[in-house]
Amino acid sequence: MTKPQFPMTPDQFLKCRKFDRRTTLAMLAAVGIGTATVPMVSRNASAQSDDLLVFTWDVYAVPEMYQSFLDEYGKAPEFSYFGDLQEAFIKLQAGYKPDISTTGYESIRRWRDAGLITPIDTSRLTHWPDVFERLKGSGALEDGIQWAVPFIWGSNSVIFRTDMAPEYVDNHTWEILWDPKYTGRLAMRDSADEAAIPAALVAGVADPFNMGDEDIAKVHDLLREQRELVRFYYSDNTSLAQSIAAGEVVAAYAWSDVYAELRAQGVPVAFMAPREGLITWIDLSVLVEGASASDDVRYAYLDTTLAPESGVYAIEEYAYGHANQKAFEEANLDVLKQLGWTDPEAVISSGVLLEPFSTDSQEKINRLFIDVKAGI
Repeated sequence: MTKPQFPMTPDQFLKCRKFDRRTTLAMLAAVGIGTATVPMVSRNASAQSDDLLVFTWDVYAVPEMYQSFLDEYGKAPEFSYFGDLQEAFIKLQAGYKPDISTTGYESIRRWRDAGLITPIDTSRLTHWPDVFERLKGSGALEDGIQWAVPFIWGSNSVIFRTDMAPEYVDNHTWEILWDPKYTGRLAMRDSADEAAIPAALVAGVADPFNMGDEDIAKVHDLLREQRELVRFYYSDNTSLAQSIAAGEVVAAYAWSDVYAELRAQGVPVAFMAPREGLITWIDLSVLVEGASASDDVRYAYLDTTLAPESGVYAIEEYAYGHANQKAFEEANLDVLKQLGWTDPEAVISSGVLLEPFSTDSQEKINRLFIDVKAGI
């Protein structure tokens, strides 16, 4: 990868930005290139070794994300990739034994309860003191044990055409996705979870992840109302970006990579910081139960992902937030201003942290979204 040279304009930055973890796999599949095959067998755990296998999103496998590990061990880990966290969970349950895996805050409890991971001793991580306090707790659960370490975070929000919806330029709110003025020119992600959270925020639900029947009913009503307004539900970010660029869609729920792509094309768009709350996701690293690599090599890798230089690369190359506060002190200020991250702690604290739905809420949300799309 060629690192961009600074100073540069925000648009130049976005034009050289690499595709992120959520889009790369889809793009490779579109041109007939598969990702690494994951064997569905256990590795021999009888002897601890310095060979390390990391199961993760492909975008995290670049050397710049683990440079201090390379310096110490003189060789890169072996990597295997998954397409989403559900796929990763299923493969680990089936007996696949990498040494380290990536998961998300919304999934960590499920992985722990399934016995897939082991606790982490943060005293062995030299960069742990520099991790944002708000993020440290994302890898610890109600038992007080640190089951994961956070290293990357980002945001989901509303992307909208500033030239077509100028009244929302200084009025950032999820309510734009229910504005009848834009009937047939709105888009929502084809996901029960991702549709339900903005609806819950608009409805004023106190805890979108633990909703009672009354809250679920409010969300159901709002999603039925929204169904009559949206042009389509989408699962492909490329199609969404094309529709926004063409002016067919004025506003949509979207991931930040869509915003970056549209800005790179020169499309007049904004990425909202809704007054009801920005949705924040966190990626975490875990130690897999029954792994073959030694603890020394596994902790060395965990530590390298938390290093400030890894964070600077993530910020400047991928427009991702990082767990280490020092990464923001060292990253290019122009990039931080463009991303609105000159005060990253405020961004993290103000967001609605993407976490697991309660079991009862999840089942009801899945059913209601099926009904909504069927017109019920």
